[in-house]
Amino acid sequence: MSCFGCIGQDNELDKRRKSSRYSSNPNLSEGRSVRRKESALKTSLQIIEELSESTYGLAIEGKENKPYEAQDFFAFKEILGSGVVAVVFRAYFKPTGKVYAVKFISNLKQSRQFVSRELTILKLSCNCKYLVQYHSHFRVGTNMYFVIELCDGGTLEELLDHKFLMPPRLGRTYLRELASALMYLHSLKFVHRDVHVANCLLTSTAHLRLSDFGLTRTVDDPNGEMMTICGKAAIRAPELYLDKLCGFGLDWWSMGIMLYRFVTGYYPFQTEKLTQGFQSVTKLKEKYPEWLFDDPHTTDLCQKLLEKDPKQRLGYQNEAVEIKSHPYFSGMNWNVDENIENVLEQDLKTVSKQYIPVFKRILRILGAHNHPLLGVSEGTRDSDISITQMLARDLESRNIAKKLTDFLSLSAAPNSDILSKKNLASSMPGSGV
Repeated sequence: MSCFGCIGQDNELDKRRKSSRYSSNPNLSEGRSVRRKESALKTSLQIIEELSESTYGLAIEGKENKPYEAQDFFAFKEILGSGVVAVVFRAYFKPTGKVYAVKFISNLKQSRQFVSRELTILKLSCNCKYLVQYHSHFRVGTNMYFVIELCDGGTLEELLDHKFLMPPRLGRTYLRELASALMYLHSLKFVHRDVHVANCLLTSTAHLRLSDFGLTRTVDDPNGEMMTICGKAAIRAPELYLDKLCGFGLDWWSMGIMLYRFVTGYYPFQTEKLTQGFQSVTKLKEKYPEWLFDDPHTTDLCQKLLEKDPKQRLGYQNEAVEIKSHPYFSGMNWNVDENIENVLEQDLKTVSKQYIPVFKRILRILGAHNHPLLGVSEGTRDSDISITQMLARDLESRNIAKKLTDFLSLSAAPNSDILSKKNLASSMPGSGV
């Protein structure tokens, strides 16, 4: 539990709030930014008081000051997911009949810091539509329940199952929504530390919601703070492995990893083992195959987010300006949500067949069951094979499939040349080149 740490309550909080590095939105007045941070601190202190009570939460008429059970409030249905300390259920709220997701934590004493962190962010989520929305919470003995918005579109991890690729404009839309959520958290001096596809939920309108704030912690020092290694291995930044000061750059690194995953279907570094992750993340340079990274703005953003030096990483100086002004997001409205079905229609005009499985899944989330795309044949079950297999089938060679797998596993030496599709083909047996 050492990675959870304590909610920061530095005595010089007011002075450090004035640091320009924490001004994630230059359009906000200084007074509004300070009020946000004061609200976050007040919320965290209130939660500490709430968690000291034996029962806390919703009141049932006729049972005031009497013991109650979770079943008095909710009818629990299927399990939506589970983690190290929690299980998430779909549940009906009996007083209104509405459906929510209920996060159940069975041992509050062992998970107190986790609970305190997550509840702090959830209570502030109403100010950012790209965070999963909070409804209520209650406690019964040592059991804690979070009642949150039900995102029945699943996760980005499920959407991209089988190493599917994300359509370019749809991926740009999701990264804009994710960046907005991160900038809001950073404006409150919180770093998420666990930004990956499994923690990005999709609503019934296929918009993104960032969730799972158990590893969130405050960063009071403008130079960063020492942090223990935690979170999913594939998204860990170099500074975590090197025991250097860590700050908001951890989240921007994770977003760069997600962008790479969108484009290639793979993670850029080998991180299955701790020693392997140290060597790969801190010393090797990620590779950008030209036939996948065919947009220079996408390549540039990914390279700048995956800069190994956190002080040179995009977003270090003034994240709101640096992220929003990058050409990758050119022409996007940061204040208005795009209609996802319109985004798909624009992607369909320019992208290839390999994106059809993702298109179909999004259309099913939107309930567009009569869309003509759903009747398009995917050949030999494209929906069940990876991008490596699709490329290999097109080139009709198992040897090529292995070479592609080796290439995309990024096991090459540092600073190796970027291979083009032509160069890769020329190295194949029988290519005739």
